[in-house]
Amino acid sequence: MVAAVGMADPAPYFAASAVSAFVTFPFWRAATIGQSGYALNASSAIGRLWEVLRPPWRGSLVVVSGMTWARAAIFFGSDEGAGFLRRRGCNAAVATTLPPVLIAAYVQVANQPFVRSSIMLQGDPQVSFAAASRLPNFEVLRHLRRTKGTGAWFLGAGIGVLRTVPKYVAAIAAKDAMDRYLAPVDCNSSSAAAAR
Repeated sequence: MVAAVGMADPAPYFAASAVSAFVTFPFWRAATIGQSGYALNASSAIGRLWEVLRPPWRGSLVVVSGMTWARAAIFFGSDEGAGFLRRRGCNAAVATTLPPVLIAAYVQVANQPFVRSSIMLQGDPQVSFAAASRLPNFEVLRHLRRTKGTGAWFLGAGIGVLRTVPKYVAAIAAKDAMDRYLAPVDCNSSSAAAAR
């Protein structure tokens, strides 16, 4: 996937990340509502499931775009970073783990204000005013800054890093292992042309 000379094309990373973020958003929302402790009105399991999966999906554009750039940055940056470190003589363990640790921590902290505002938009009655705004996430962030200070934007960032970084290190290690064990794509085959 990485060219011998120069940098790889980040477009496939962004495309794959966008599809992944779009498909998994309803599950993110369901998990967020469940973990946040917001009250659900339905009495049956199916009713509660429908309640967390149905629209309106407030803040969904921010969540999907945040997931997209974060995943693309982690996977693209890890591939490029591993190549960079290997060319400078680092061993495979360092080259495989260091880039996703650094990049995943960075994107988690960078995305945390939007994660926080999106979680609050999923059911926190304190921010019901933001639902009518054209930019509800920014309205929530403005509210948090006024009422609790800018530091409130980063509530949960430490736990987010501790939860996210190992997940992406494991994913990158598994991807790198598969790259080593699986046969490379034959660029001359007709099915390879379709994959490009």
